[in-house]
Amino acid sequence: MGRLRILTLILAGLALVAVLGVAGSADAKKKCKPGTYAYGGAQARKFCGPARARVKLPSGKVVHFHRGRCDKTKENFTINIGTIVIGDTSKKRPKYFGITVDPAPKDGTYTQNAAVSFTRANKNYGVGNATVKLKKHRSRGTFSGVLFSGGKGTVHGSFRCK
Repeated sequence: MGRLRILTLILAGLALVAVLGVAGSADAKKKCKPGTYAYGGAQARKFCGPARARVKLPSGKVVHFHRGRCDKTKENFTINIGTIVIGDTSKKRPKYFGITVDPAPKDGTYTQNAAVSFTRANKNYGVGNATVKLKKHRSRGTFSGVLFSGGKGTVHGSFRCK
């Protein structure tokens, strides 16, 4: 899948989140204020809620992401954790993890139209040839793929919506 298609899927997932609104547990809302705001000359969107993920990098290091949300419609699945920055910025980038699979109407393994990206240590990572497995009514799953930006090698991990 090309980089443009992956970026399109990520942006489509963000649009879906904007349409569905911002929600999360009461506890997560106390600690996290979701929404969009200007960020170093760019636009940022902060996600809050009970979703979490872990990513195992090619080096063997495991990175944890927490305070995010999942959005499911009849046709697709999106998870966003942390803060995504769209555009150039002079500031350090915050931690972010996201997956969009469209279409993904039910549990199963998806290898087409699956976009995975994350940001850590001020570096953006894009995952190509992604495989996303959704289970338990699309409330959790696993992913794997090959980094096409931010590094080299294979990454894999898991995520939960609740």
